[in-house]
Amino acid sequence: MHIERALEIIESLAAGVDPATGECFPQTSPYQSPETIRALCHVLEPLRATAKRERRREKLPRNAGMPWDPATDNELVARYTSGSSIADLAKHLGRTEGSVTARLIKMELIDPPAFKPRFGKGTAAALTDGEVKKRGTISDPSQASLSPHRDE
Repeated sequence: MHIERALEIIESLAAGVDPATGECFPQTSPYQSPETIRALCHVLEPLRATAKRERRREKLPRNAGMPWDPATDNELVARYTSGSSIADLAKHLGRTEGSVTARLIKMELIDPPAFKPRFGKGTAAALTDGEVKKRGTISDPSQASLSPHRDE
């Protein structure tokens, strides 16, 4: 049974509906018991999370997340040095473009991309000394303490 079908069945039971017929269970049914409904609802969230992971996994290339072996590394180097694009390499090797890029960086065949701030203009490099002091950050590293407590 696929996780999606199991999820449909549990959701139906938690709603008090017979998954086979689509009819509501009678009030005397154990599936109408508040404790049973709570128990079914309790298992729904982990089941939904598992289903979401499986849907995501199905969209990934066949070798996504697998360790790199020497033979694949050799093939990557050969194809990259012969002019294959990262997109072509990823498709051929069954990897994501990010994985291929990271591997090429690790093998020192390409340079890492320049740092781009993830959250806009509020990076530390863009702050003035006054702004750093307002945020409570020590601008002089010699004044820094390794203690997590400010008083020590």
